[in-house]
Amino acid sequence: MTTGDVLASYRRLAILQILNQDTDFRMNDALLATVLKTQNQGAPLAVVRGDLAWLEAQGLLATEDLPGCTVAILRRAGADIAEGLAGYPGIAKLALD
Repeated sequence: MTTGDVLASYRRLAILQILNQDTDFRMNDALLATVLKTQNQGAPLAVVRGDLAWLEAQGLLATEDLPGCTVAILRRAGADIAEGLAGYPGIAKLALD
């Protein structure tokens, strides 16, 4: 596993956790990128959009394309990973104490 793979796995977990903490379980890609940056998980918007597409392909979230942005919507399977109830290849595991 490369350093890039490790960073992507933690960034994907962070995306799921951010969406899981949002009151309506949805957020646009630019705001997600900003929140990731505050958590030292910053990446260019194109990379965040790539992660969203990957997570959607895995069935962990849905996306909605709007003019100028993509909105990510958390699915139950993604919430389970965000809460540490499930794991998924390519996503870091939540460390529970």
